[in-house]
Amino acid sequence: MNYIDCSDDIRSYHDDDVKLSGDTRKKLREHRNANRDRLKDNLKEQKKPLPQRFQKQGSYAMRTTIQHPANDYDIDDGVVFAKADLKGERGGEMTALDARKMVCKALEDDRFSQKPEVLKNCVRVYYNEGHHVDVPVYRGSGAEGEELCELASAEWRESDPAAINQWFDDRVAARKSEQDDDDTQLRRLVRLLKLYSTSRESWNLPNGFILTVLTDESYTVFDAREDRAFYSLISAVRNRLRTNLV
Repeated sequence: MNYIDCSDDIRSYHDDDVKLSGDTRKKLREHRNANRDRLKDNLKEQKKPLPQRFQKQGSYAMRTTIQHPANDYDIDDGVVFAKADLKGERGGEMTALDARKMVCKALEDDRFSQKPEVLKNCVRVYYNEGHHVDVPVYRGSGAEGEELCELASAEWRESDPAAINQWFDDRVAARKSEQDDDDTQLRRLVRLLKLYSTSRESWNLPNGFILTVLTDESYTVFDAREDRAFYSLISAVRNRLRTNLV
């Protein structure tokens, strides 16, 4: 049986309607950087500890964010403090909740119509355009290259904010083909699967990170036909989930 080649249509749809445009990525990056500057400036003014560094995370860092009609983008940008600097009023260790409250206060801005909010695992900053920036708060200790990070959640708990980014970068590099362009097929398939999973209101499918893991498991080698590559992917994911939901 002969099948119609829809590769060019799928690729055009991806590039025009799925992948973030350069202008959108630039605007989100500018808001993220302004968020960082505001946090540092206000912490300094409030005589609070300054962060050691910031750690970009999530789909924006992995470059798999998809277009959203209401601009409801979720940008994850962690902030890491030195553990020794996070002290309470009496000199004891600052609690995880107090660390999140400190960051939340420093991120406030009169220009926001909705104030930043302390959530269980981060501080959320809402932008009037519709998107938001989630700021997980970490404390780090140990020598450079052997740093132990802990996330301010219900309690301080061990976490590696850079591990997922490194994992995905490694997977992309391992699958990159000479036929691939700068925007690799693995990333394109992740975006397409994420958008496909939201195409029916009645569907309740896994979140973006789980879909990214499933794509990595099920994608094998570069296929010059983008339509066949995507069909093969969703077939493989379906078969995998029929036998194993772990």
